[in-house]
Amino acid sequence: MNRRLLLYVLLFLFAAGCKQEGKERKVVASVYDYKLYADELEDALPDNVHGKDSVMYARNYINQWQHKQVVLHFAENNLLEEDLDFSRQVEDYRNSLIIYEYRKRLVQQLLDTNVTMDEIKEYYDSHKQDFTLKRNIVQAVFLKVPNDDTKNIWQIKKLLQSYTDEDKKKLKDIAEHAASNYFLDDNVWLFFDDLVKEVPIKTYNQESFLKNNRVIVVRDSLFTYLIRFNNFKLADSVSPMAFENDRIRSIIINIRKMELVERVEREMFEKAQKEGEIRTNN
Repeated sequence: MNRRLLLYVLLFLFAAGCKQEGKERKVVASVYDYKLYADELEDALPDNVHGKDSVMYARNYINQWQHKQVVLHFAENNLLEEDLDFSRQVEDYRNSLIIYEYRKRLVQQLLDTNVTMDEIKEYYDSHKQDFTLKRNIVQAVFLKVPNDDTKNIWQIKKLLQSYTDEDKKKLKDIAEHAASNYFLDDNVWLFFDDLVKEVPIKTYNQESFLKNNRVIVVRDSLFTYLIRFNNFKLADSVSPMAFENDRIRSIIINIRKMELVERVEREMFEKAQKEGEIRTNN
């Protein structure tokens, strides 16, 4: 149902008895002296709502609008005149929005978002106390292979004992052709809890498990999971820099953003002072 047809239906359902104002605007609903017009209702309808959903959405919108207008009517008629004067708040809010939009435009135009690894390392080294792990993390590789693929399972077990580039290449080739799922980037830090979601490891003491296992094999009814742990860090220890790169990059950019806004606004103020535009009357 297109919007025009929908509006005709709504007018039939809701506007019986409501008078038409002028030649164009049609009243869809009213409460006391408040009126909801067809064009306002049309603007309120989402573009991705169609057919019966549109009628239901319109009904709900009208019901909510009527409820709001009833409350507004009683509020306006039971508050003092001075209670209804929000001109100062409106002006303050408008000014805040203008400043916010201007600052956002300044940041879009002037902010340097390129952060080097040297800058990340410098920040990390100076704020290590701020990077404490809340959960255990690991560097690991794993492969998920069907239980009946005994040849590749045996080969994978052997390759997981090796760290040579040649054997890593062989492991990748097997993963791409035989594994149902795999992760081979052993330079990436992962939350151990996230790895457990992919591999059915059962442990009640993660710390003890990680300290006592390097290559493990676990099975379920369909698959064999082969995992090698290259490294791990326990909760409450200092988080490695590689695990915090994205976070530090965001922190540095946010610091630059605040410094940029402060600098530009300070220059604006100094310019206004120099031009005699700032005055205080005694």
